[in-house]
Amino acid sequence: MCKVVSLLDRIAIDLAIPALARELFASHVMEYRHLDEQLDEIDGKLMKWHRANECSCIIDAVWELASPSCARIVAKTGDKGCGPSDRTPRR
Repeated sequence: MCKVVSLLDRIAIDLAIPALARELFASHVMEYRHLDEQLDEIDGKLMKWHRANECSCIIDAVWELASPSCARIVAKTGDKGCGPSDRTPRR
């Protein structure tokens, strides 16, 4: 994302590019910066959740995966202690 913003910043000062095009690209810079802020906020929430989730921390310690990957694994599999799984035999 950093490269996109720097490219758009260079376009903003390049007088060889028509003024209307520079203006449109300038609006995209603001969108990218806002999106980057939102992604940082989401990443912070995900890391907080990962640190508070025992299963995610265990996966991180055993498999040495990136924390977001561990959180994703736990989120997709759910908490097996909360109820019967699909693999529980029916009686």
